[in-house]
Amino acid sequence: MKPPTFLGGIEPLKAETWLLEMEKLFEVFPYTKTHMVLLATYTLKDEARRWWLLIRNTNGNMTWARFNEIFYEKYFLQCFRDRKVSEFQELKQSRMSVAEYKTKFTELTRFVPHMVDTDYKKAHKFEGGLDLDIFDRVRILKLPTYVQVLDRSLMAEATLAAMRQSKAPTTTTTTTITEWRGKRSGYSFRKGHSHVSKKQNTRSTSSSSQSSGSNPVCLDCERRHRGVCYRASGACFRCGKIKNGSNGDVADDSYHRYKVRLKMEVMEMWQMILTINTRYTGCTLQDSTRSVFGHVSRREASDY
Repeated sequence: MKPPTFLGGIEPLKAETWLLEMEKLFEVFPYTKTHMVLLATYTLKDEARRWWLLIRNTNGNMTWARFNEIFYEKYFLQCFRDRKVSEFQELKQSRMSVAEYKTKFTELTRFVPHMVDTDYKKAHKFEGGLDLDIFDRVRILKLPTYVQVLDRSLMAEATLAAMRQSKAPTTTTTTTITEWRGKRSGYSFRKGHSHVSKKQNTRSTSSSSQSSGSNPVCLDCERRHRGVCYRASGACFRCGKIKNGSNGDVADDSYHRYKVRLKMEVMEMWQMILTINTRYTGCTLQDSTRSVFGHVSRREASDY
């Protein structure tokens, strides 16, 4: 396995990547703390190698923890470290999973060792950045160590995910019913028959009235229709035939039935008025008719 190399420069991200890769190598191949420094410094090149040669003589038997301190002081500028400190202080889980939040948390702790120098501080800080739903389930347990807080956080996240998944089919069914009702909103069902809603009825009525408006006006009945006038011919408005000499428009047309009934009621009313006038005035029926109607012709009087 070829170890990574570091050339130096003022690029904190490259320096951090090299340091992380070296620690990954040490996990696979266990070394003593002194040998870890020797192997790491062997991979330094160019400017980084020259920097190490200057400080090597003043730091004999250097441990890996001490090497990390002086390495960060050299290749992580103060402004960069301040930015990482602020990022750690404001770190929240937000939309990350607990595993992603844990990775980011661990990455930033190397810049703020004074804030996580005890297990209680580390656990308290990690717990405070959790999502609210997970925080409520973990905080109540008052766990003292970081490992316990992390374990319970992962369990709470899995529980919440299962609860959301169990509610998902109900939501889908409700959405389907709502869409079905939306498609059927224009119809009402009654005794097995479908009836179009009022808005559709209005449109159909207006369209039918527009189509009837194109029909010519009949000179006999003064209504709009095409073809032979059944009123003038006395034919039935349903079948168009005359049976036994009966007048079809009176028998079958509601409009003309109303007109005849009104005429009969008017005649009965005037007969009552003429009878009362004749009784109290002593005039004949003909004189009472003239006094009420004035001078009318025989043809006009026959209309009443």
